[in-house]
Amino acid sequence: TYLQSDQASHSRQREAAAAAAARIASSDEDDASSNGDDEDSLDFDPSYYDNTDEDMLDGASADCRSQPQHQEYETLSVPQVEQLLNEAVEAACSALELRPATARRLLIAYNWNLAALETEWRRDRRAVMQKARILPPDPCVSGAQRPPLGAPMPKPQVMQPGIACQICCLPTSPNVTVKGLACGHVFCTDCWQAYVATQLQASKADVQCMERDCALLATDDLVLACLTDPAVRRRFHEVSFRAQISSHPQLAFCTRSDCTGVLRAKQRDARLVVCAQCKSAFCFACGLDYHAPTDCALIKRWLLKFDFCWVCLGDWRQHGKDFYECSKYKENPSMLSEAAAGAQAREALRKYLHYFTRWDNHGKSLRLEADALKKIRDRIEERVMLSEGTWIDWQYLIVAAEMLRRCRYTLQYTYPYAYFLPKGHVRKELFEYQQAMLEKAVEDLSFLIERADLSDRSHRGQVENQMFHCEKMREFLVKEFH
Repeated sequence: TYLQSDQASHSRQREAAAAAAARIASSDEDDASSNGDDEDSLDFDPSYYDNTDEDMLDGASADCRSQPQHQEYETLSVPQVEQLLNEAVEAACSALELRPATARRLLIAYNWNLAALETEWRRDRRAVMQKARILPPDPCVSGAQRPPLGAPMPKPQVMQPGIACQICCLPTSPNVTVKGLACGHVFCTDCWQAYVATQLQASKADVQCMERDCALLATDDLVLACLTDPAVRRRFHEVSFRAQISSHPQLAFCTRSDCTGVLRAKQRDARLVVCAQCKSAFCFACGLDYHAPTDCALIKRWLLKFDFCWVCLGDWRQHGKDFYECSKYKENPSMLSEAAAGAQAREALRKYLHYFTRWDNHGKSLRLEADALKKIRDRIEERVMLSEGTWIDWQYLIVAAEMLRRCRYTLQYTYPYAYFLPKGHVRKELFEYQQAMLEKAVEDLSFLIERADLSDRSHRGQVENQMFHCEKMREFLVKEFH
């Protein structure tokens, strides 16, 4: 057929494009050969089209893995993660000769770094157990009274008959069993179960001693021994599992609520990851939308809601319960005049609106350009149905639209970075220059795509040159400032 012969003539271009890391996958193109297994190599979208012509790859990076926002990672299922964690616990049990519940608590305290845990364990076992909050801290005693480093660790207090629960005051009996930690505080199993159930309602996996000002944590085996309700036991396993993943520096749950995927990377860096199960993209370090070049701390401050008082323009958190205390006049010679304070507040608001408006406008542009991409696909499909070329002939427009979305997405997150950049910073002028260059490149590419005429292919070279110029500007900005 005509389509088969045309695809054969483009086999050389497809082979060259397959070597490129920039692959864009389209769900509705049946004629383009897609490489959907390489979603690790992208930085926003799952993959690139394999049909990109060879001349489109000139000057572009041959491997997206070299881009600053990429890192090696994989998506694991829940059984795989459970096996991974259990293997780490077994290794700790073998090395330290401890029960699994105690070994798991120590690994959590040391961020699952078995080498560091072993080193500290050989140096001072008591200090390790105290850091994990399994043993209480030593009292303020002299060095001569302090137990030696190799001394055996004290065990929890033996429960003698007649000892009462420190919550409900019921003494031990055949129907009442009390359990306690190394601190010596004892509570009956009914109180333990009610307390654990309350903690689980708040999704808290760390079960702390119920005694006031006691920070010791109960191990999993003690907690499970007190839980008789199957629903509470299942809930404890779920919350404990999520807490273990949160404490592991190489693991992170997919941010999509209905996805059970767990992503594993070599280190918890602020890099882009894409879940292989649901294709959700997010920052591995903080779990928010990928925000390069802005770092995690700044983007959290940018998204944080700040409540202030309209009367005094001060922080609302400082008002306490006396909401209108600021209406009282307090003479303070060191304070700025009311006019100066108002001018300062207006200037701060003007600065915020300057950056927020631009950040919000680029977000709106992303949504508008997504609609424009759908229209381009419809127009291309119409041309293909009329035998006026194939998908391969118009593929550069799809690639350019995806490239535009990627670059505008990065450009949007340059504004929180610029907002928090201190005045007079040594790199502020360079950053603003690179930001302006990227913005100009993005708008020029948007102009070319928006006014693309499918009946005239002469503008293809302009589009291709502009899209790769735009991508180079984006890569440089992320590499230099992220």
